Amino acid sequence: MRFTQRDGPLNAILLDVSEPEFGIRGKGATDVTEVRMLGLGEPVDWRLRDGQLRVRLSRLPPCCPARS
Repeated sequence: MRFTQRDGPLNAILLDVSEPEFGIRGKGATDVTEVRMLGLGEPVDWRLRDGQLRVRLSRLPPCCPARS
């Protein structure tokens, strides 16, 4: 996982999404007000628990190799 931030929102870049549920800790994970996933096209189920942002996807996103 990698993080980027510019002028507000924190973006998490997932390098591997092999499970439909995962957690993010640190990096302001407890200050979250909205979670979206590009390319998913549906709401993302999320909650804060024990200082960790827990995200549950209804399905795994399509996997495509990066191209330049």
